[in-house]
Amino acid sequence: MTPLETLQSKQTAAGDRYAKAVAELREAFIDLAAIDRAIGNRNVSDRHVATFTDMPSVPCFLSHPVFAPLPPSELRWDHEIAAVHETYVSSVTNA
Repeated sequence: MTPLETLQSKQTAAGDRYAKAVAELREAFIDLAAIDRAIGNRNVSDRHVATFTDMPSVPCFLSHPVFAPLPPSELRWDHEIAAVHETYVSSVTNA
């Protein structure tokens, strides 16, 4: 394998790992934010829960044009957090 082919192979491996890491970060962020909101919901508990201070858009620097392209519609996760939050609140209040 030539040095360039070696680099390209390493790029592909790193890109695959990166794509998985970005996907895991997204899932964990949405889940943690939703759980925090659910526990802090007055219908669930009277606890104040420390959570993210803001629901900013996803940092654009996470986007990679080949391995983790993030179109503008995927740069905010608010709607997904709200949907998961409702599921968690319902699971506690309807139990």
